[in-house]
Amino acid sequence: ILETKRGRFIVSMEGVKSENEVKHDIELLLFLRRHGFQCLQPLKSRGGQHYFQADGRFISASRNIDGSEVPVGQLTPTQLSAVGHVLADLHLIGRGYKKGVENRFSFPRVAILYQEVRKNLPPHLKTIVRVLDDEVTYLEGYLDNNLPKGIIHGNLSWESMKFKGSRLVGIMNFDTACRGKFICDLATTVNAVCYHDGRYRLKRFEELILGYESLRPLSLPEWDSFPN
Repeated sequence: ILETKRGRFIVSMEGVKSENEVKHDIELLLFLRRHGFQCLQPLKSRGGQHYFQADGRFISASRNIDGSEVPVGQLTPTQLSAVGHVLADLHLIGRGYKKGVENRFSFPRVAILYQEVRKNLPPHLKTIVRVLDDEVTYLEGYLDNNLPKGIIHGNLSWESMKFKGSRLVGIMNFDTACRGKFICDLATTVNAVCYHDGRYRLKRFEELILGYESLRPLSLPEWDSFPN
């Protein structure tokens, strides 16, 4: 975060992604902002560029979103409902984004990565290996690939949200955004905000889903696939 006379800015220094991936991230943020979604908006340099390269890193800047983070344990029912509503808004807007954004966390990619890692696991982890083998086999047979897809956030947690009172005024951290199943994005958010203090909170889930379905009702196949 950079403090200046003109306000607060967020400077991003990306050293892992390729230049094409950085371009895709910036193009997605600009698309979402054009459609009224409250996320960071990369600024242009005097030369009209949204990023530049220095010391092997791609550097960009955005004006900070004015709001506060609310720790997961302090999220109110109204705030949880707002989270669901904003996530549904992202999914509806994201359906219109036609450029491909690779999903680096899709199940097929994770399954391939697991098979590579599995070869090198030590013998004393055989119980864990057996559990993971069963899980991978189960998901290979039961994951539905025909569910609604579009742009998803990929890792929505309380650290990514900015609130003003009960209003969710901005979503941060779009570095894992990609094209994927909406239900996967919603399930990831459920894990992030509905599990607290060592147990799952049903009331939190109900508030989150209430907000989500106020804008985008889930289909029956999505409900069936939710546990997976």
